[in-house]
Amino acid sequence: MTIAHPPTETVDDPSVARGVAPRSSFQLIFDRRFGLVFWGKAFINFGMWAQSIVIVILTYQLTGSATWAGLVTAAQLSPQLVLSPISGRLSNTYGPVSQILAGGVLLGTSSVGLGVYLLMVDIDAADGRALPLVLAALVSGIGLAMVAPSLQAIVPKLVTRAELPNAVSLNFIPTALARSGGPALGAVLVATVGPEVGLLVLGVGQILCSVLFLTVHVGSEKIRPGGDRTISGALKHIWRDKVLFAMLAGVAAIGMASEPAVTLAPAMATSLGRDAGSGGFVAAAFGVGGFLGVIAHRLLIRVMSAATEGCTVLVVIGVAIGSAGLVSSMPVLMGLLVLAGACMVAGITAFSIAVQERCPADMVGRVMALWVIAFAGSRPFAGLAQGAVAEHLSLVAALVATALITFVAAAWVLATVRRGRRHAMTPPCATS
Repeated sequence: MTIAHPPTETVDDPSVARGVAPRSSFQLIFDRRFGLVFWGKAFINFGMWAQSIVIVILTYQLTGSATWAGLVTAAQLSPQLVLSPISGRLSNTYGPVSQILAGGVLLGTSSVGLGVYLLMVDIDAADGRALPLVLAALVSGIGLAMVAPSLQAIVPKLVTRAELPNAVSLNFIPTALARSGGPALGAVLVATVGPEVGLLVLGVGQILCSVLFLTVHVGSEKIRPGGDRTISGALKHIWRDKVLFAMLAGVAAIGMASEPAVTLAPAMATSLGRDAGSGGFVAAAFGVGGFLGVIAHRLLIRVMSAATEGCTVLVVIGVAIGSAGLVSSMPVLMGLLVLAGACMVAGITAFSIAVQERCPADMVGRVMALWVIAFAGSRPFAGLAQGAVAEHLSLVAALVATALITFVAAAWVLATVRRGRRHAMTPPCATS
């Protein structure tokens, strides 16, 4: 049976009628509205990734356990499974700025609170010494669940339809910069001023940056007559649209494949004779690749479809992550993680462009909340599983198993998308 999808308006585009040319990348990132979101997202993400690697390093140093490191990651990411759909609906109802402000302040508060605790308490001698770190990660995760969907959903509200693919691609540059610079910044803070002062600086910066989003004006949203604004309505739409469902599944697979770069970073460093603190630089190598992935995406999207690009780079991520456990040299390991990071950003950008172009305008907030669940929701389970396998079997087993799962996921997503395209091209009489 063929499911017909009515044409949807992703963004209001009065420029089409006026014949206004789309703005360049340079014009967008220095635009008063889009530019502030671009740079503000970069700072918030820098703080989040720096805080994440600081907590992971502290946890591993205190416990020597990859499982505990995975638990911290799970605590930071699991709130998104519950809260992201609610945040997405609130973003559709009240606008994305309020969610960005509330979530950003909560992210900063978690860093400030943990920094103050570390200054006041000798954590090495405390009972249950890793539990405050897990709690801080959990509070951070709640803030992340509030801010992440709106940082995605706000983009179509600031640009024209013709500018959307370029804007979505640009929107991942802050993520790539933060993924590379954030862990490195966290590792530098731990080694220089110490985690206590470092967390205070990160937290205060995130709070101040979040307040600046109040200056971003977002126009009112047009609602389709009889449109369903519930979360269940978005889920039903995605379930009916198998291609959209497959794209979100691809996002989930990329999230799972990228998790070893954080959760297993200290373990990968120690397996090569380095200290756990070097895990920040292992994670930073993945992030450097993320920045290169922005460039790679712009080249790949010219010669292949978004779905094909996403699935291709997902396979390459699997190869890189699977090989990471087999090397004996730090430079080679970091080179593989640079490759994996480049593919992560290229793939998730490709899938996300397809999702936002296919999504009705009044459903963007809720669908992007489900995008966050797909990307981040897979990571708590992946982090726990990868940490447990690494500790009880071996690091190599954890990385190779991750690679095999990505291969299967890439094949399934590509097959589903191609099947959906064939159905869309088949005349109705042929499917009756």
